[in-house]
Amino acid sequence: MKASRVGNVVKLSGVIDEKVDLKNVASVIETTASETGMKAVKVDFSDVKRANSLGIIKWRILTEELSCGVIYENSPQWLVEQFNFEVIPILKGSLVASILAPFYCGEDGTHEMVRLEVGKDIPLMKDYSSLRLERPSKNGRMLEPDFEPSDYFEFLLIYGDLVFRAA
Repeated sequence: MKASRVGNVVKLSGVIDEKVDLKNVASVIETTASETGMKAVKVDFSDVKRANSLGIIKWRILTEELSCGVIYENSPQWLVEQFNFEVIPILKGSLVASILAPFYCGEDGTHEMVRLEVGKDIPLMKDYSSLRLERPSKNGRMLEPDFEPSDYFEFLLIYGDLVFRAA
């Protein structure tokens, strides 16, 4: 697992599993918070390919021990699922700014992960079953959500305003 700082953002890459040592990640996050005076640090997950159950436990412990919050950027599908299962709680001082959601193209059968911003692309609602997302396009082809909004956005109902402060 690599952690690099790009401005005020900590960019992660690799895999979070039982072999991962998150001390460097914690150090980069803490240093970024200290040097910038930020109470929560943006952490970009777009290059974290996957995590297994032991890695997820390690990440949870890391977030509980940090002196600052985490602003989750480009949260991949595996991370959104952990938010929904409440395995990785969104702790006080942390929030979700954006997620990656699965979409598909009916014309050619391809799948794409599309970045959705909380508060812009995803409104705070009491019920997501009737939500109609704006359909993105790729190479002139319209994409459709490959998920049920009421299931995929459940974490917004669980954590509500805490998550939505990113808006």
